[in-house]
Order: sequence, then structure tokens, then C-alpha cells
Amino acid sequence: MLNTRDVRLSRPDFEALRADGALPFGQLPVFDLPGDGGERLAQAGAILRLVGKWGGLYPADPIEACRVDMLLELEGDLMLPMLLTVY
Repeated sequence: MLNTRDVRLSRPDFEALRADGALPFGQLPVFDLPGDGGERLAQAGAILRLVGKWGGLYPADPIEACRVDMLLELEGDLMLPMLLTVY
């Protein structure tokens, strides 16, 4: 079981982290690796694949992994028009 903590930031807290350079690429989401001085990772797809591998949900077979990646990328493609209208 992977222990995680969901942290929601206010706009001022987000802006402060971004100004301090604490957010890779200056954006969310981020995932802090466990352990002292853990590295902070970014990009939702990369985080999803990492957690999937840790949880045994991401396939070891490259072709099956590609199929999972196709669905992850499709989600991004489907969300793009909505994001463009919001921002």
C-alpha cells in the first residue's frame, strides 16, 4: 500500500511555491518521493505511471504498457479543449 497525502493549495500558497522555484516546471500536480530530502516529481502522466508501477498496475510488457500510455494520452487530448476554454 502506498501512503499518500492529498494537499490542496490556496492560490497565494501556490504562487509562493512557484515564486520560490519549489514546483518543477512551475506547475501542479507534484509528487514528493518518500524519504528524507525526497525529490519532487511533476507531470501527471509520469506520476500516474510511477504509482502504477509501484502498485503492480502498470504492465511490464512494453506493448501492454504502450496500450496503457495510449489511454493516458487520450485523456490529455480529450481534456485539452476544455482547458483552453477555461484558461
